[in-house]
Amino acid sequence: MPFRRTALAVASTLLFAACADPGRIAAPTAPLTRAPSFDFGDPCDPRIQVCDDPGGGAPPPPPQLGISLGISQQYCQVATPGTLPDADGDGLNDTCEYMLAVAFAPLLVQGIEVEAGWPASSTLPTIPGEYLFAVGKGNAGYAARIAYLPAYYKDRGAVTYAGEGSHSGDSEFIMVDLAYNTQTGRWYTARVFLSAHCGAYDPILQVIPVGPNCHWYGPDDFAYVDGVRWGAPVVWVADWKHANYTSSSACQSGIRNIDTCNFGWRAYRRFPIGPTSEILPVPNTDWIYRRALRATAPLVDPNKTEMFANTFYRPFTGWQANAWGEPASPYGAILARFGIIPNGGGAAGPECNNIEVC
Repeated sequence: MPFRRTALAVASTLLFAACADPGRIAAPTAPLTRAPSFDFGDPCDPRIQVCDDPGGGAPPPPPQLGISLGISQQYCQVATPGTLPDADGDGLNDTCEYMLAVAFAPLLVQGIEVEAGWPASSTLPTIPGEYLFAVGKGNAGYAARIAYLPAYYKDRGAVTYAGEGSHSGDSEFIMVDLAYNTQTGRWYTARVFLSAHCGAYDPILQVIPVGPNCHWYGPDDFAYVDGVRWGAPVVWVADWKHANYTSSSACQSGIRNIDTCNFGWRAYRRFPIGPTSEILPVPNTDWIYRRALRATAPLVDPNKTEMFANTFYRPFTGWQANAWGEPASPYGAILARFGIIPNGGGAAGPECNNIEVC
């Protein structure tokens, strides 16, 4: 998916109530349900927030912001990059990176897509793909930057236009900039970048639209898992095209109205985090590329790879044996553009003059 950025921000007003245990990072065990017509937060949704007592009583105390993990920013900043415990040489403790990725993994509100070889599960996301992630040292004064990279097997096109623009591979992403409060000892979400039709060509209008939803958002633009304000954000994933949005209403009013978040049933799933899906761009190791993890024929070709090396970005054409439609943007270029891995003089990747890389 190509990129594009605009300065237009989407604001949403959310209600936050008392926190559950702020250190808890387990995914909510909510059943599948029809998508509500209202924005989360009004009224309060108990699946992702801790709501006020409907019987009345004293209001809850203001919740502390962020998540306490028992590790400090100083602990995460190791002294000797390139050696254990910082094998990827980015100046962050590798164990710390993993803990942050788990704690702040977004809750994805997704539709359900069925593909051969994709296991039915009460915890896995419901859109088939390779769920990759990477953590790097923070930019612009932030403590750390996390890239959540759902490498979907297929872009199914626009629901409204019966699959218009469908293709193999779909390189969506969610970037989370984290900050650390030394007084409270809590990590918190400082801002979030969402991919949503970032510079994608419109075959009907024959123009590149402005992509108003593809940009950095502030922490108050989101609802949060378990009502832990500025913790793990809730991200709505559009049906078929998989663009990311801050809320249900933002999705419904997406660019040119091709996106919906109410096409059938919705599932609430945390972005899956596991060692086999972590991207560690260490030179001369197998971590510089990723093969498809679920090589179940005919859906996935085990020989298909996505490159993350800083000197060569292989276009991501999807994990299928037969690529069809336009190729998706390479994830290596996305990681380089956002400072997760260095460019190192390699290929610049797709045009992204209007993307904010600070």
